[in-house]
Amino acid sequence: MSNPVQKFKFPTAEEITRDWGERCPDVDQDCGCCQMWNTFDLLAAKDAELAKLREALNRQADNMAFVINHVTLPGQWLEKFMVELDADRSALNQGASDA
Repeated sequence: MSNPVQKFKFPTAEEITRDWGERCPDVDQDCGCCQMWNTFDLLAAKDAELAKLREALNRQADNMAFVINHVTLPGQWLEKFMVELDADRSALNQGASDA
């Protein structure tokens, strides 16, 4: 059975311009076009923040992998950590590919 919920994709700047028009010279909070561009700007800023977080987490994962390979840990801790690290990386990469 397929998933009935489809993933929402926010429109690109080109699509907003095509469907809503260019940005208004003066922002009016009651204007649908201004609201659409404001939402676009907010989502673009959040997307940039998420990209920075992904980079930082991947860097930290690389650092932790180095530590794990050079520090003696009990086997069960090492295995658990590596499984969690792989799961976190997979989740981040899935999030990046969904964006």
